Amino acid sequence: GEMLKCLPSLLARTTWDASEIVLTRSTKPIHMPPVEELGFGRVFTNHMFECDWNSKEGWATPRIVPFHDLSLSPAASCLHYALECFEGMKAYVDQHGRCRLFRPDMNAARMRRSMERITLPAPPEEALWFVICSPVGPYYKDGFKPIKLICDETHVRAWQGGTGQYKVASNYGPTVLPQQQAAHKGYSQVLWLNQDVVTEVGSMNLMVFWVRDGEKELITAPLTEGTILPGVTRDSVLQLCRQWGEFKVTEQTFTIHELLAAHKEGRILEVFGTGTAAIVSQVSTINHKGTDYAMHCPDTPEESLAIRVMHEIQSIQYGEKEHEWSVVLD
Repeated sequence: GEMLKCLPSLLARTTWDASEIVLTRSTKPIHMPPVEELGFGRVFTNHMFECDWNSKEGWATPRIVPFHDLSLSPAASCLHYALECFEGMKAYVDQHGRCRLFRPDMNAARMRRSMERITLPAPPEEALWFVICSPVGPYYKDGFKPIKLICDETHVRAWQGGTGQYKVASNYGPTVLPQQQAAHKGYSQVLWLNQDVVTEVGSMNLMVFWVRDGEKELITAPLTEGTILPGVTRDSVLQLCRQWGEFKVTEQTFTIHELLAAHKEGRILEVFGTGTAAIVSQVSTINHKGTDYAMHCPDTPEESLAIRVMHEIQSIQYGEKEHEWSVVLD
């Protein structure tokens, strides 16, 4: 009897292949605005990918269909318990017109970890996996622009034992209010602290390039605490800098007090955030307890580590420099 009860789940489809995708073409072409007017997440392609899952049959037939609104039950778990996770990655068109992805294996691995953390696609009886695409223009329309940060000592983005290392929806909603408060005060992003320990900036990883114990060092918060999102750009910057072998590269906790002490002693060379959207963002100002501290912002690749790694990563993303991180789509 117990075997018969388990039979439906044993027969459920657990995988599918790209060759099985069914295409339904859209009859409504979209208007493509000039690149400089695209913005981020404002214009979408006229097709999307989706694949349903249910507890009895597993994955259904994968399909590419015209872009459309989703139809959800008001009782859907994602609306009540934030049982949803996501990934964001970019595709790049190289000089030969080929489409390239940047380290998609890392996004896939992180998506799997996030799904496991919130038990997707089970235990809900039904789940939906979908992919939408949005053409975007340059993140910095007017050129490379440093950002201003304000330390938030009231709110905490992530904590040990929580979900900070996963890309789940519940990590992002609570950060909107602190971000609005920071913007109201004239700052670009929040510098997240956890009992004075420096963690992330906005939705980016944070890097500090400084001199410590007489040695140049790039330092960033470690992944071992479970509070830091393992960013693809973060990992790429760390790997490139280690390959160059020109300075020490460290993944270690450090406090806002250590950062400001280094600033006072003139040991800060550069501070920048890393992420998919901007690749890198230099930090011009950090506000702590009402005081602004100006950070050094070199503006050439020869002087700026942030600009140098951005140029290096972009050259790989656009196929100007052949690298295993850039995957050409056939």
